[in-house]
This record gives sequence, C-alpha cells and structure tokens, in this order.
Amino acid sequence: MNKKKTLLIAIFFGAVLSLILKTFRDYGLTWDEEYHRTYGELIIRWYQSFFKDTAATQHEFLIFYGGFFDTLAQGVSRLSPFGVYETRHLVGALFGLWTIFMSYKIARHMAGDLAGFFSALFLTLHPVFYGHMFNNPVDTPFSALILTTLYYLISTYDQLPKLPAKSLIMLGISLGLTAALRNVGILVLLPYLAVLWFLWFANQGIQTRSFFKNDRWRTLRDLVRNIGWILAIAWPVMLAGWPWAQLDPLSNPFKAMVKGSRWGLNDNMPVFFNGRYQLVSAVPKDFVIKSMLLMSPEFFFIVLLTGILSAVVYIIRRPELKTQTVKIGYLVFTCIFPVGAAILFNSPRYDGGRQFLFIIPQLAILGGISFAALLHSSLKRWGKALIILAVGASLCITAFDMITLHPYQTVYFNRILAGGLKKAAEKYETDYWGNSYREGILWVIKHYQPELHRKIRVLNAAKEFQTGYYLDQIPGAKDRIEMVQTDPDIFLATTRFERHRLFPGKILYIVERDHTPLLFVIEVLKKQP
Repeated sequence: MNKKKTLLIAIFFGAVLSLILKTFRDYGLTWDEEYHRTYGELIIRWYQSFFKDTAATQHEFLIFYGGFFDTLAQGVSRLSPFGVYETRHLVGALFGLWTIFMSYKIARHMAGDLAGFFSALFLTLHPVFYGHMFNNPVDTPFSALILTTLYYLISTYDQLPKLPAKSLIMLGISLGLTAALRNVGILVLLPYLAVLWFLWFANQGIQTRSFFKNDRWRTLRDLVRNIGWILAIAWPVMLAGWPWAQLDPLSNPFKAMVKGSRWGLNDNMPVFFNGRYQLVSAVPKDFVIKSMLLMSPEFFFIVLLTGILSAVVYIIRRPELKTQTVKIGYLVFTCIFPVGAAILFNSPRYDGGRQFLFIIPQLAILGGISFAALLHSSLKRWGKALIILAVGASLCITAFDMITLHPYQTVYFNRILAGGLKKAAEKYETDYWGNSYREGILWVIKHYQPELHRKIRVLNAAKEFQTGYYLDQIPGAKDRIEMVQTDPDIFLATTRFERHRLFPGKILYIVERDHTPLLFVIEVLKKQP
C-alpha cells in the first residue's frame, strides 16, 4: 500500500474513533446490561477468590455463555474515569471498530485496498450495526471475534495443507475467544473451517489430476492434524473466560451449546412482527431474512446486486476456480449458512434478528469487493456513473438518517422496502431494548418540578436500573426522585408490548425520532380517594 492510501485509511479510522469517543456517553442502558455487568464482576471474583466464590457458576442463564467480553469490560470499568456502563459502552464500541477494521483486512486480502476501504465504509454506515456497537454486550463483540477468526481462517487457504505455527496459534486463540463469549460460535466456525478446507481440497484435485491418487491421504492427515492443534489451543482459551464450563471442561461446553442455542424458544415472550404480536416460538421462518432486508440501507442492495450480476458474467466467461473466486464464494456461504441453520433447527428469533448481527460484516465485505470491482470494470461510463451516483446518494441519505436518529440508530428502517421508520413502526418493533429510557429520565430530572413535599415517585416499564442508574450519576437527583414499583407519579414506557398504555395520565414528553414515538413520559392520573 502506498503512502496516500495508508493516509486515507488512517484518516478514515481516526474519524470513526473520534466519533466514538465523542458520542459513546449518549447511549442508554439496554435490557440485558445489568445481567452482563454482574456476570463480569462475578467472574473477576471467581479468580480473585481462587475459585471459592462460585456465584459466577450460578448466574442465571448466562452460565451457558462465556464471559470474555463481560469480564474484560468490567475489568476496564474498575480503572476507568467514566461510569461503569459508559465504560462498557466504550469497550463495546471499540469492539465494533475492530470489526470494521477486520472487514477492511479481509476485503483487502481478497480484492485489494479499494475493496477494503469500501467494505469498512459500508459497514460503518450500516445504521443498525453501528447503533449496536455501543450498548449490545453480546452480538457486537461476537461479530468482532467471528470476523477475526474468519480472517485467520481465510488466510489459511494459501498455506494449506500444513499450517505454520503462527497461523495455528492465531486461529486457535481467536476461535477460543469467540467460544468464550458465545459457545455456539464453535457450531458456526467449525463448519466454516470444514467447508473452506474442503473447497481447497477439491480445488487441488481439479487442478492436479494426480492429487487424488498420490497425495490425498497425506493431505487429509495434515488437515486433521491442523484441526487437532487448533482445538487444543482454542479449548483452554474458551475455558479461561467461562467458569461454569471449567466445572466440567469436557461435557459442560456441549451441554451449553444445546441449552444456549435454544434459549428463549419456549418463552411466552411476544414478538411484534408483520403488524401483529406472536410468540417467539411461532415467529415466521423468514423473520431474520426479512428483518435484514428492512433494516439494511439501500446502498447494500445496489452493491450486492451489482456483485451478483458481475459474478454471473464472470462465471459464464471464466468458469475456472481461481483462488479469489473460491474465497468470495466461501464468503457468500458464511452469510447463508447461519440463517439457513437457524431456520432448519427453528432457533429463537426475536429483537429484530440481532442474534444474526455477525452476518452484516460479511455482507459489507461482499459489497465492498463488488463496488471496487465495478470501479475497475470495463462497464460503459454512463452505466458506471449511474451506479456510483446511486450508491453515493444512498450513502449520504443513510449518513443523514444516522445523525437524525442518534443515538437510536438501531431503530433504522430503509425507505424502499420498509417505508422508513414511521411506517415500519406500525408493523415492527423499534426500541425493543429500552435505549430511550436514558433520555426519558434525564428529561424528568431536568424539567419536572411539581409542588410536592416528598420525592417524585418514578416507575419504568423495563428494568429499574435503566433509569435508576442516572439518579446515582447526577448530583441531587436522588434527593428529589426515587424509583418505585407501585403508585408512581411518573411512568416511563417504550412502545414495546404497548406498555405505554398501562397507566392513564398526561403525556409530558415523548422521546421520538422521525416523528415516531419511542418512549412516553406520563404524569399518572391519580385516583380520587
């Protein structure tokens, strides 16, 4: 890479980092964050007590998940000058930045500097992915680790059949860390490995007719040996961040794969989808695919459609399996396989399909490769100009939407398929994790000044810590306001599950974006004695 390209990439990532540092404190607390903060703290105590404090092995459903991110974020929060949740949001955002960087690395490895730059740009400007970077303690870190493992895995294609020690170590560590966050990562990454290496093995046979006669068994032995070394490194790395698995290192990880991957399926939690509420176990098969289509910006469709058409033309003209062709096809497989497996095994699907957030970086990489190929193609100038203009316009509109929605980028819906946020809110969930409670309670603290001779009683429709935390952070707030479970003066509720209708009263303030309500601040109508 020449100096100009290096400078361009450095400026881009510097700008994203600056944006993160400027805005990470704007994001509210989401539903699960208290569980994850506590889990991280308990794992630290597990080690500090030399395994005598066993609370980490009993911490509700999270025992079926590794605690790598939670432990790291909680450890950093002990040293941070910021609040514990603000620090966790910053750490999560840095994991998101790492995901963007790895998308650049993979695309650059496969198709050059330009593809790398556009992959990083497209992922950064995916509003839903960007919004989740800050306060999603599971899916964003998982995306970062999945993509890191995928990078080292794709790199092995050019080194097979015998991998050097460095590749085995890096692949083993990244796989172990992925499993130390969500052990179902093994169920995703091992098929990824098997398919890529099978493609390499088959391609060797196609290119060298004598391969299957003379070298196949020796090669298979080398491949199996590679897998053995990778697992030997990954397993202890995984266990290090997962106390419950340490209790039975051989069987507990497999038990957790079953229980963790099925978590939520038997819940009676309703999901608002296609304009009606339905149980999570009865969500339509197309839930994830449709959610992805509705919540991805239009430029994704343009560049991916361009890539599909280019691939068809390429395959017709050059049917041979070049290394780049295999890798791009493999990347397509990594997008299709998780969704297909989830549909086949009826895995739980809810919260806008956030559990499949890790697919978005691969789509961004494919889009970046496709767009870079377009710029280098021999397509007529007018056709190329039209596509570039459409992509550029969509990028600008999406950036504007992200600014307008801030800090609620996760409620983004595209215009073409979803009709924008306002129309989509009639059929789909918006702020399902309660990100907007921060803005609601801050309004109450600053603006609500009733003539009462007692503390203002506030109730929210989610978790108490999502609003109570800010009473602890703002001087004097707890002297005036208290969180309660019954008989509130003020009720805060998002539109999820229609909870804003639980208490009749006067609407004092609405947290909204694009003329769409996300949360209501309601002065409760008191019953007359």
